[in-house]
Amino acid sequence: MRYILLLRPIGFLILTAAAAAGAPERPLKTAGRGELRLDPAALDRAGLAVAWDLDLGLSRIEQIETLSLVDASVYAVTDRGKLYAVRADTGVTQWQVTVADPGCEVFPPTHAAGGAGPADVVVTLLTRVVFLDPATGREKQNVRLDAPASASAVADPVSIYASLATQRIGAYSRKDGHPSWVTGAGSTIATRPWMLADRVIFASDNGRLIAASMEKAAELWTFHLEGVAVEPMFATSHDVVITTTGRYVYSIDPMASETSGGRVRWRYRLHDRPEEGAAVAGDAVYQCDPRQGFLVLDRESGRLRRVLRDGRRLLARGRGFSYILGKDDSLLVMNDADGRVSATLPITGLHFAPINNRYDAVYLADRKGRIVCVRPRNAPPVTSGDMLGPTTTAPAATQKVGNTVAPLEGGKGVSEAARQGDPLRSEQP
Repeated sequence: MRYILLLRPIGFLILTAAAAAGAPERPLKTAGRGELRLDPAALDRAGLAVAWDLDLGLSRIEQIETLSLVDASVYAVTDRGKLYAVRADTGVTQWQVTVADPGCEVFPPTHAAGGAGPADVVVTLLTRVVFLDPATGREKQNVRLDAPASASAVADPVSIYASLATQRIGAYSRKDGHPSWVTGAGSTIATRPWMLADRVIFASDNGRLIAASMEKAAELWTFHLEGVAVEPMFATSHDVVITTTGRYVYSIDPMASETSGGRVRWRYRLHDRPEEGAAVAGDAVYQCDPRQGFLVLDRESGRLRRVLRDGRRLLARGRGFSYILGKDDSLLVMNDADGRVSATLPITGLHFAPINNRYDAVYLADRKGRIVCVRPRNAPPVTSGDMLGPTTTAPAATQKVGNTVAPLEGGKGVSEAARQGDPLRSEQP
């Protein structure tokens, strides 16, 4: 085990998981051009309706660079350095502030965890981290880092946990920016870290998954992934679900001790190299395999439940239905009980579609500043419990779905279909 350089003791222990951010959403690779458009008749046939429709009123020379869903807010960052905060339930613009000069890097915002009252908005720039009041956007703190950031930082009331372009990770004081502990990551880190109970999880670009103790300032374990992590990555104290360029979806126990080295609960082999990571909602893991299709895996066992040929990304799930972005940027409505697609809604001009794994609202946007929220027709209003509840709560019990598991050398197993030659396989300890 390699210990982290301890520069200052830490007396703060996070008791709850960090407020989670949705996937840092950059423009879709196959994004259409022009303004976002939805067919009202197709919406009605699909049993859906526009809950709210917002135009941010951007100037002609301004466009959205990233759009993300974080707890109860939708955050849009523009190429002019502006940050817009929009209420996810009503579509009301809460505030807009300029956080950087035009053209400067602004990483997708996160929320601080562990404090009393509403969580501060954490905005990571190249060389500093800014804390904003969630109600007004007023700057509360401005902390300078000792090196450029390489991803969004996360924070609690005492520390900032950041990945730096100098291939270091560590905890930095919110008060003065001084490091509490730092360690080399062996590579840059392009994905945001995750705070879970007493530890913070980093995924480096050389395939290392690192769990560092916030209390002891020591590395708890390092797990070597096959391939490099692909955004998004989902983490709770129950499991870390992470997809890699090595064609694997992993489920890892993040609370494992240093002796177990990040215990793998299961891993699932894909046909082809994935373009983006998995989404986790309830008892299911959703992952696009470019060659096979859109896969729905059992969260506890990793077994394949079903394949949706034309799916691409989970957008929302709730009340028995999953709302999935199709490969042609259409919206697919899938019945969770039988896997049937009950409706297909064409969309034009779509550039952003963040993952919402808490409730049944779909958020769509173009680069020109139009954001639309689509929900089931006559659905009850979204509540604070929907928006602020656990993002990926563990299922109450394991649901055994799929084929039986046959033993393999080394104590692992694959599905019966895989044993017969199907390259889609779920391996378990």
